[in-house]
Amino acid sequence: MLEATFLGHQGWLFATAETRVLVDPLLTEGFGHGGLLGRVYPPRRVDLGAAPAVDAVVLTHEHDDHFDLPSLDRIAREVPVHLAARSSRAAFEILDAMGFSVTPLPPDSELRIGDLTHRTYRADHRQSAQGDEWEVSPYALTDAEGHCVFSTVDLPLRPELIAAASASAGRPQLWIHANNLSRTPIPGAQAEDASERSLCAAELLRRRASVTGLWAEPLLTAVVGGGWSFPGARAWMNAGAFPVSCEQLAGAVEGVHGRAGSPAAVAPTPGYRVRFDQGRLASQTRAGWIADAATSWPAREDGPPPDPEALLPGALRDAEAAGAPATRRLEREALAEALLVELDDLAAYLYGGPVFRAIYSAPLTDAKGRRMSFCFALRVDEDGPPLVFAYTPQACAFTRERSREAEWGTPRERYASGFECWAEDLLALLRGDIGPTALCYAGRLRHWNHGAGSKVGLRVDPAMLWTFCNPLRRPLATARLYARLLAQIEARGRSGPRVRARS
Repeated sequence: MLEATFLGHQGWLFATAETRVLVDPLLTEGFGHGGLLGRVYPPRRVDLGAAPAVDAVVLTHEHDDHFDLPSLDRIAREVPVHLAARSSRAAFEILDAMGFSVTPLPPDSELRIGDLTHRTYRADHRQSAQGDEWEVSPYALTDAEGHCVFSTVDLPLRPELIAAASASAGRPQLWIHANNLSRTPIPGAQAEDASERSLCAAELLRRRASVTGLWAEPLLTAVVGGGWSFPGARAWMNAGAFPVSCEQLAGAVEGVHGRAGSPAAVAPTPGYRVRFDQGRLASQTRAGWIADAATSWPAREDGPPPDPEALLPGALRDAEAAGAPATRRLEREALAEALLVELDDLAAYLYGGPVFRAIYSAPLTDAKGRRMSFCFALRVDEDGPPLVFAYTPQACAFTRERSREAEWGTPRERYASGFECWAEDLLALLRGDIGPTALCYAGRLRHWNHGAGSKVGLRVDPAMLWTFCNPLRRPLATARLYARLLAQIEARGRSGPRVRARS
């Protein structure tokens, strides 16, 4: 017998009669480091006092929708943690500081936890971009009777991964597909939701056909992901951030492969529990310790967008409003000096990359006289002019621009591409005080690209900052972030029960 309980987003509790394992658990309501991206969606009430005791925790990788320190704090320190071996040193050090016994989980390995076997597989990152998912190990989890759960987590499903899993595990009773399509809406923009739904549904059906053809037909497909919503002043984003729902994708699979009396696909809500026994789907029930709060789900239907020129509250100000320690405010010139120092690392990172190559393949200005580079236009206060820092590859640096808008136009008028946000937020990101999701994908950063469709194709987007901030590239800044988050947890003190260790 193998039982799978959905916790939310991509978190699971897998259990047999003898063993229980948590995988990527999200146990608190904040989403993203410090809760600065949003709130877990659909909302649920988790009673950790009633949660079953567990034998181990498996963390597939270090992104903050899988590696969540407040959630890990709600787990007894006697529970062993197995973390993807190629995660950053900062991740291992913070778990050790929290008091956990942490074991590296290598790719292409087999971990036995009671009567469960967790097998990992190695991705080939030489083939194509993997969305900054370097340390992720796809896995197959099996019980002693051969029931199998298979997931590539956030990695693309490639034939070699299916082949490796089919050679080491039985038929996948449960195949988990991550619906990772989300976007940060821009006020006033209209999305092509219908076409995106068709494309995503076709891709899911293609992947399922690959699993069936190269391995075996999954008994049940679980479509998960997109497990957050935007609260407060950012709630308007919910209507456009998730153009394709898990329910729509599961419905597409059900429409093609549905069977009488047994579903082919499900879009689980937190607390959903499925049991497999003797090779069959034996039951679908709900876990008593996770309550569905369906009546209070944030709306995701269309709604009026805000003023396109309105900048949302900064991440640090949101954090303080939520009770986090106050951040020391810097005066304008002190902010500028600090930013110039921190931006040096970003300039070095850009050398030889796509943005650098586009600039060096372009004329110095475009047809409208805009400089063929990008800048940061950073707000310091509500009314004053922005601080403007231009990428200057000849100096491998960002240089501060002091021209007046009345004479030379706005940054959008002077540069082919650029970013807009609060100056204190960008500084916090560069220093490691906030995580990249808090700025890049939370409605606190805007960008423009005047020539994105031209032959030169200079283009910047939040992914540039996201990859720059990867823990594997900046382990020291990440360690600073983790230390700050742990200090916040400790300052609040322990509240409520923890998931117990199975004795």
